[in-house]
Amino acid sequence: MSEPPWTSADPPPGDFDTGLESADPSQFVRLAPNPDAKSRFIIDIDAPDFERLQRIAMRRREAPREVVAALIQAADRPGASTTMTWQ
Repeated sequence: MSEPPWTSADPPPGDFDTGLESADPSQFVRLAPNPDAKSRFIIDIDAPDFERLQRIAMRRREAPREVVAALIQAADRPGASTTMTWQ
């Protein structure tokens, strides 16, 4: 028997469909999109790579997320090489 979706940390898709279909639409509050909202992603990297990321960030006096953002921006430039070097 699976865990109830109301208490599960990660309910499978579709677990709330029946309840949502029978719900009164007046029970929902629709909010306008927030233009300042930011998406967050979890990146899975091995410990040695994370240690390198920390060292690079410390040298650059930046947060690790800023180093990753710079890497993505550099890779997205026209003519960007697939090999990157950090200073």
